[in-house]
This record gives sequence, C-alpha cells and structure tokens, in this order.
Amino acid sequence: MRNETITFRNAFLDQERAPQEKAALVFLLLSWLISGLGAATPLADSVLGKLLLLLPPFIISVVLTLHRPSDGFTLWSLAIGFMVTQTGYQLAIQDARLSALEVTLVFLLVFLMWYRRRTQDAGLPDFRLPGLRLLQLFVVYSFVMLAVSLIRGVRPLATIIEFKGFVLYPFIPYVMVFGLRSAKLVRWAVALVVGWFIYVAGKGLVEFRGFELANTAGDLFRSSGDYASINTYGVTLLAVALLVFGIAIYSTSLGMRVLLFGATLWLFLGAITSVARTVWVAGAAGVLMLLTNRDKRHYGLIVLIVGLAIFLLLPGEVSGRLNQLSDSSTIKREQYLRAGLLAWQARPLTGWGWGVSFYYVGAGIIPGADGIAWYHNDYLILASQTGLLGLALYLGYWICTMVASLRWQPQSDASPFLGYIRGAQMALAALLVAAFFEHVLWKPDIAGLVGWMSGLMLTCMYLDRQPDPDQIWETESTFV
Repeated sequence: MRNETITFRNAFLDQERAPQEKAALVFLLLSWLISGLGAATPLADSVLGKLLLLLPPFIISVVLTLHRPSDGFTLWSLAIGFMVTQTGYQLAIQDARLSALEVTLVFLLVFLMWYRRRTQDAGLPDFRLPGLRLLQLFVVYSFVMLAVSLIRGVRPLATIIEFKGFVLYPFIPYVMVFGLRSAKLVRWAVALVVGWFIYVAGKGLVEFRGFELANTAGDLFRSSGDYASINTYGVTLLAVALLVFGIAIYSTSLGMRVLLFGATLWLFLGAITSVARTVWVAGAAGVLMLLTNRDKRHYGLIVLIVGLAIFLLLPGEVSGRLNQLSDSSTIKREQYLRAGLLAWQARPLTGWGWGVSFYYVGAGIIPGADGIAWYHNDYLILASQTGLLGLALYLGYWICTMVASLRWQPQSDASPFLGYIRGAQMALAALLVAAFFEHVLWKPDIAGLVGWMSGLMLTCMYLDRQPDPDQIWETESTFV
C-alpha cells in the first residue's frame, strides 16, 4: 500500500493544458454531438443502433471521469444537458421506457458518493439541496413501497415505470454543481440546450404550416415537431422559452437582448403549435414568478399583453379548441382524475404501492393491466401509489426549492447569473404547474428537463455566493 497525492484541475478552465489533451476533450464533445444527431435518425430505430451510437462517448466519458474527476464532471454536466434534449436515447421494454439519462444518473450519483467518501470532502463544493432531508426521506419511503409492491406480487418491470423518474431526476443538480464551475460553462450548457430546442421549434412550425397549407378538410392539426408526444413537446418548448426570456431581461447588451427576445418568441410560437391548453396555464404560472421581482414586474405585464395579442391572432379553429371544455379529451381526463381520486381515497395514507393503477368504469374503479397510472396529474399518480406520506415529502422538497429561489438575493446587481436563475425559476414553476395536467415529473422525455432546470437554477445560486466563481477547482486527494 502506498499514499499518492493527486491534484485535479478543471481542464476547461486551465489555460496551460497540453494541446493534445484539449484535442481529446474536443473530440469527446464532438462524439456526443454526433451520437445525439444519430439518435434522431433511423440509425437509432433498433436496440443495436442505439447502443452503437451511445456506448463510445459514454465509455470514454466514464474513463475520463475515473481518471480526472473534475474534467469528467464538467463534461458530464454538458452531456446531461444534451441527453435531456434527446428523445432518441430511449428504449421501450414492454410497458417501461428506459433512457440513457437514467442510466447515466445512476452511475454519476454512485460515483459522487464514492468520490466524496474517498476524498473526505476535500475541495469539493459545499453544496446542499434545499429540502434535502425531505427528498432523502421520500427516496427511502419510495424504496420501502417498492419492496411492498414486489412482495405483493406486482411485476418488477411495472413497479419501476414511474418510480425511477420520481426518485432519480431531482438529484440532477448535484451533477451540474460539480461540473458547471464558471459563468462561461453555464453559458455553454444553456446554449447547447436552447440551440437544440430552437431547431425543434423550427421543425414544429414547418410541420404545422405545411399541414395548414395542404389542409382542405378543415381538421385541426397539432404539431409535435417529431420530438415527443404533442403535449410534452408544447410544455418543453414553453419552459425553454421562459428560460431564454429570463436571461434576456437581465442581459446588459442591447443586441443580445433583442436576439434573445426573438428566440423567446420563436420557441413560444413552436409551443403553441401543439395546441395544448396546458401551455397557456403553465406559461401564466411562470410569468407570475416574474411578478415577484419588483424590478422586472413591467416585463411580466408586457408578456401578458403580448400573450393575449397572440391568442387573439390565432386561427379560429385553434383558439376554439383552446376554449373548448367539453371535448373528448376533457371527458377522458375527467374519468382519469375520478379514477385516481377514488384509488387515493381507498388508501389515503400509504397508497397502493408502485406499479398499481386503476381505471374508472361505470360506478367504480378496476385495476389497470399495465401498472401505469395515466391520470394526467403527476401529483395524483404519486398520491395513489405512495399515499399522503409520499406526496407530502415530494411536494415538500419542491416547495423548499422554490422558496429558496424566491428568497435568494444576488451578491450584486451585475451578477452574471441573475438572468439564468430567474429564467430557470420561471421555467421550473411552469413545469411543476404543468404536472397538474400532464405527465411531466417521471416521463423520460421531459422529466430530465425538470431536473436540469432546477440544477441550472441551484448551480447558479451557488456560484453567485462564491468569492471567485471562475476559480479553478483544485482538490488534493489521497488514495490508499
């Protein structure tokens, strides 16, 4: 046995890094980009195709993380943002849908726990999630309920469908705060995500416009941009639009502000082509968060006026659908909600366990065959499966997170993180409100965005409290 002291330096901030090492990092970033682009093509239609696209950058990133943790987590924090945008990184196994992001999170969180223990916290960020105890209790309780479900004979695959999303995604901020160590890296991470969704919004707008021009039957077309389900597409673009808007109103450059306002409008137009009513409700919730900031309240009023003008200018069939409260979709949602409420009332305190669902038929409820509780309300899903105990713990965590963001005050009015925090705050509020009407908090194609927005917000809040947010992360660690 021997003691060896190793110093880790953040490669992305180290100006003296060897050219060949910089080239290797650029190569890895390009590998992730090529992999992501490939995941959106027919190459990823098979399991083998997905693995061939994903494994090379994944394995190289794992090796780099083991060899140089600070560099590795900087890369992973960027890669996670990229994976959040990629619905092609998913694999359907019977009723369950697994994603590369979930596998990556498990690896990174386990590695973080191991690394923190090996280094005794030396030089690592002194970061703690708001409401961490509540989240930890929720995770422990969720595993207990998972064990109960398995003992009762629920299919193992059915138990993890919703369980894994509720438990994993709130921990994304830990990966981001370890990787995004400067304002420059934050900008790169945001640009990566926003850039991709500008492209997705463009696809949705072209898709919507093309159908309307060729439509002779008068049918209402709802765009999805070939990204995800229609409502998920709309809510996703809305959240990103709110993030960009928050960055725009705190930008000190007039040219950049105009550019970001244009991107905000583009993303929002893409969102409303989904013709999802949730987009408007969640968008209003995000704007209400802006109204809590005294210096920017006038922007909130402007947004409300512009939103009303856009609504009035919408084609009649679109605005008619948004105003309609008695269509087949609404009737189905009413039945789903009734089933969920009846299931919760039957076991209000502890719920039925993971992987158990019910549907409303006639005057009562019957068990669902697939174990997926499709209630179009994630909080009701959680209540029916984990009861009031699980719902209170989970909601308590998110309430603590939002309260912490409302209480946060910048170190100075010139903080480079102010716009990112306020934008992510609005986006996160919109996503949490959308979860009352859609499946947002556990589905792989959007739940990662919830974790990423909270991670961006909390990371920037942490960096703003550091004396030198651009400082290099140096850690002296002793491995025996």
